[in-house]
Amino acid sequence: MGYKRRQQVRKANAARIREQKASRATGTSAGKWWLTPIKRPASCNRCGGALRPGVGRNCVYRRVPETIYCCICAENLQISYRPSLRWEQAAAKARGSKASPRRQS
Repeated sequence: MGYKRRQQVRKANAARIREQKASRATGTSAGKWWLTPIKRPASCNRCGGALRPGVGRNCVYRRVPETIYCCICAENLQISYRPSLRWEQAAAKARGSKASPRRQS
């Protein structure tokens, strides 16, 4: 890898880190709904159903205000959500894919 290419990579990494810091500071993703795998036992804030960790077990989560719903309640409330990065990584692992599902550029 030549000098110019290393400089391009450093610039790209610096820009990515700067954008991540700005996003965390403004909290742009905090109020969005995310489909995420269940990592620890919890309960749905609407129906009170138990959410247990396991393969293929998902929930819909929002950081501010902190809320967690089972997928059935989220669909009943017509909440629009998108897969989180952890969900995409878990799905890629389940498919047996070694590549990252989302490009980090």
